[in-house]
Amino acid sequence: MINPKPTITFQAQLELIKKRNLIVEDDSFALDYLQRNSYYHLNLYFKRLQKPTGAIDDQGTEEVEFLEGTTFDDIVRIHEDDCKLRGFVLQLLQPIEIRLRTIISYDLGIKYGSLVFYIDPPYHDATKIVRLREQFDRLIQVEGGNPIVQHHVHKYQGEFPLYAILELTSFSFLKNYFYSLDWALQNQIAKTYFQQQNAIKLKNWLQCLCDLRNICAHHNYLYTRLFDATPKFINRSILEGGQKKTLFAYFVVMGHLSEPEFWKKTLDELDEYNKKTDCLRVESYGFGPDWKDKLINGIVHF
Repeated sequence: MINPKPTITFQAQLELIKKRNLIVEDDSFALDYLQRNSYYHLNLYFKRLQKPTGAIDDQGTEEVEFLEGTTFDDIVRIHEDDCKLRGFVLQLLQPIEIRLRTIISYDLGIKYGSLVFYIDPPYHDATKIVRLREQFDRLIQVEGGNPIVQHHVHKYQGEFPLYAILELTSFSFLKNYFYSLDWALQNQIAKTYFQQQNAIKLKNWLQCLCDLRNICAHHNYLYTRLFDATPKFINRSILEGGQKKTLFAYFVVMGHLSEPEFWKKTLDELDEYNKKTDCLRVESYGFGPDWKDKLINGIVHF
């Protein structure tokens, strides 16, 4: 069994980053920041400003050092910008998620009744819907004290309408539920509510936004990140070659699904923050110099 690296004191963490040539102008501030933000969490940002030295340590790991001139203040600025951007992303995702829950539960409820979750015909993937039912049953056990859960358990013998199920479950559950629907239902929802010929783009967008939401909700990094899923777009000219898996590309997805006035208001707030910090002009998130114009004038809202 291979033992992980041992936990070291905050002071030792500070000495380690200084040994790796990070410029620390205020030891007291840096030590306090490490105590509040975790070395392991900040290490996601450290790695993006480091290079290998060519030397090997006692454990056989290649040693690294910070790029010349990198300061602890640089780390703090990048980390704080990332936190702020995660806030903007979650602010934009919330109304999109609520709208998607509303559309799917309404459309299926009108067609098949509110207990459609327990009916088999609307689904093309029987295995997936069985797993979702099992997942929901487990959730009910955990959320037993929730007033919504108690109401349906006591009054309706534990049968939940789809609108309640999608309110209680995660974005990932919503995505997987949509994926389990009959192909014709998926396409009909995409056509009726998003003016698309089929559900291919909408399913891709759900995957992108689910990944993005999970990253932001778990305080993971956005700085220089390239995402796994490549968004599909109506207007491909809005992106340049290197932007396809960046945060900017995922902003384009959110723009398509956002209400226009709220979208512009949030972009104005982001632009104001950018002018104060210069966090986007370094293009570390895939935002070019004309990012705001593209995100306002190149977006088709549904």
